[in-house]
Amino acid sequence: MSEAGLRELLELLVGEGGGAEALLLVVGLLARLLPLVWVTPIFGAKLIPRSARVVVGLALAALCYPVAAAQAPPEGVSALLLLGEVAVGLALGFVASLVFHGAQAAGVAVDAARGASNSEVFLPQSGGRSSPMGSLYFQLAIVLFFALGGHRLFLSVVVGSYIMLPMGALPPAEGLLPFTLFVARLTADVWVLAVAWAAPVLAATLLADISLGWINRFVPQLNVFFLAMPLKALLGIAVVVLGASLLAAALPESLAQGVAAVERSLELMSSRP
Repeated sequence: MSEAGLRELLELLVGEGGGAEALLLVVGLLARLLPLVWVTPIFGAKLIPRSARVVVGLALAALCYPVAAAQAPPEGVSALLLLGEVAVGLALGFVASLVFHGAQAAGVAVDAARGASNSEVFLPQSGGRSSPMGSLYFQLAIVLFFALGGHRLFLSVVVGSYIMLPMGALPPAEGLLPFTLFVARLTADVWVLAVAWAAPVLAATLLADISLGWINRFVPQLNVFFLAMPLKALLGIAVVVLGASLLAAALPESLAQGVAAVERSLELMSSRP
């Protein structure tokens, strides 16, 4: 639908001069904010109903409305503008979610090392793909983010995005390549962090495998493969418990860097040095 058609429809709903411009601005706000809410884990992602996510998007729109109204595009809201806003919201949401998915990847690696994912190998028809440690690390990152007040910093970045990249100001072509390279490097850094967070368990289970391999060499009658399954599972949990304080101390800095990465993404998309 064109801008003129959308405006006429809104005028029929609210009457002439009854707030059609304000409703158009809210539609433009939701085009950026709803994809952000849908993708970013701190807003619940898939864990809350869609209707609740829409309410969160409306609340964010009310928060951003004064800033966006001051930067409103003179040409109004068009289909191209809405597509650009959706792309910006998805990009920001993806960057903001990387550190949380990095924590989840670390938990999945821990489960793979301690053998908790063996059900996918031995019983593939069950369709089970759950990762207890992945869920634990993921939720721990979200809880720490809120406990440290990271949500306030993130909301300030979201509101400030309408100053750095106003509605209707599509990211220029010269900013897309630096942004793409930045996201690629950020993704690689997150994988490095995931391996670092899972390293204690990976090292402990590797030593356990080496030790059990030597035992099997000298006592071949032992069924070391099945003996190793409960031992590695308990060893992995023990190392996670012992290293929980180290993980909790390392996560805050990574979460702060995640928020800074969102702000840096805005700078790159707006072609600011």
